[in-house]
Amino acid sequence: MAVEKSAVPFVKLMRQRTKNIHDRSDALVNLKLGLTLSDETIWSEGILTFTNIFLFLEQALDRNSDSLLGDLDVDGLRRTKAFEKDLESFYGEKWQNKLKEMKDTPAVQNYISHLEHVESENPYLLSAYIYHLYMGLLSGGQILSAKKKITRQTNDSKGEEIFKVDKPNSVSSLKKQIREAMQNMSEHFDEELKDDILNEGVRVFELNNTLIHSVKGVDEAFWKLTKKLLVIAFMFILLSYFIARWFNQ
Repeated sequence: MAVEKSAVPFVKLMRQRTKNIHDRSDALVNLKLGLTLSDETIWSEGILTFTNIFLFLEQALDRNSDSLLGDLDVDGLRRTKAFEKDLESFYGEKWQNKLKEMKDTPAVQNYISHLEHVESENPYLLSAYIYHLYMGLLSGGQILSAKKKITRQTNDSKGEEIFKVDKPNSVSSLKKQIREAMQNMSEHFDEELKDDILNEGVRVFELNNTLIHSVKGVDEAFWKLTKKLLVIAFMFILLSYFIARWFNQ
């Protein structure tokens, strides 16, 4: 491969290329998941929905450990055991059956089929998924975890193993290592492959959004909450109207 060094760091190009879809995805997470965190069922379903995706990526790192893709497997990155602990805390001994059932759902099947196609075409394209998903888990996960505590008004950390980072790493240091590993790996790629990875980055968020939409009960809980907020807003407006009229008499 003929390699040209870009003046703009590749990880910055990854952020730039995905900015619009990333912003829409963040808004979706905040609206659909962020507003329904008080419902433990939705929190557990959300984790269950994404588990198979992370497991596939970590198995892909094993399959491609002898290639440059293995450089993304930085110490402290892997979440398999954490996902398993969280699922066991929610579903007990049946967590493996629940995970298998989830893998057979259309949204998860479609996601994994695409990952399998990507790996067969060029395993380096999986770097877009590894980079964006793990950076998102480390960044967005901390925010969702904090919101959950506020929403439930409790310090219960059930279902949050996937967000924990063991010492000597921290969330910020692990993100830095992933960023550096991605940047260093990209310097071995030609412009065509880089562009393919950037395009695949957009697909990451498109597929993530389909998973969020598929989370069982999230739409129902979201609209139920929205209706409550609309009723409260209507009552507030009505009360304000009568108070204003009373003062104007």
